[in-house]
Amino acid sequence: MINIALCFFDANGAYHIHAGVTMLSVLENTKSRVCFHIVSQGTTAEHKKNLNSVAEKYGAQVVYYDASQLDLGPVKPFLKKLGPGTFYRLYLHRLLDLDKVIYLDCDIICNLDIAEMYELEISGFMCAAVPDGGILKHIREIECEQGKYFNAGVLLLNLAWLRANHALLEQYAKDLAGRPKVPTFGDQDILNVMARDLNYNVLYLGEKFNYFTGISEREWLDDSHFAGKIVHITSRKPWAKWSNSCIQYWKYYRLCPWGQDVFEKMSSLTADLDRLFLRQLPSKERKALRRFLDWRRLGAFGYLRKRLFKQKG
Repeated sequence: MINIALCFFDANGAYHIHAGVTMLSVLENTKSRVCFHIVSQGTTAEHKKNLNSVAEKYGAQVVYYDASQLDLGPVKPFLKKLGPGTFYRLYLHRLLDLDKVIYLDCDIICNLDIAEMYELEISGFMCAAVPDGGILKHIREIECEQGKYFNAGVLLLNLAWLRANHALLEQYAKDLAGRPKVPTFGDQDILNVMARDLNYNVLYLGEKFNYFTGISEREWLDDSHFAGKIVHITSRKPWAKWSNSCIQYWKYYRLCPWGQDVFEKMSSLTADLDRLFLRQLPSKERKALRRFLDWRRLGAFGYLRKRLFKQKG
């Protein structure tokens, strides 16, 4: 059984949909049985029904944990700028009676068999993770080493190690929260500063296990470039802005029980694509093309069907 945790604060009911898409992408590509551990606040009975329907189709299990019971006191200063959901992953060692778990953000699309990551040997390490080199100024500010500062959106957590060192984790959370300038990336910074002082007690992985779309215009690459990777949509979120990488999200969204409205949801994104295109043109051409693009958008759905359904039309 592969254990995977997703954590989120579902203030408006939207995030459980994103979590469901992440779940489905895992299940479509993983042969082993999976148990999802959902740590959330604001998740209603209807939301749980939606997520259960995704899991049941593949014989997977879902266990729910009420995040409203967590004591977020140590990270309270961070909550002025960051939502509480991002800190729930720091409590997984308390909630889950497991030795290890894969943690995934809800902007993750899994295009590989996740057993490849889960079966890694991490005894002696606090976690396995992928380095994040895209925020060099911030890495210097918190005095971490370039190439060893890792992204916390995809983690293989050694819960047994974290449980044994829980007091240390809590102390680092309090120390960083108490700084005059609270670090930008919250839970990610807490884990990294602790790892730094433990001589980077982390198993570093190749980028296919956390492939950031926000680096070097990757979000505009062709679909084939994202095959065999855990795709982390770190820039333009697929439910809000258009990019080529957003196709990764929508192709799994359409397979969800609520996926019948996929083209309705995507219609506003084609308008966003038009705005991106128009912004690059001189004003005269921009005005002349506005009316044409209103008509062109109608034809965009044929293009999207080809990308999503891989069929001629």
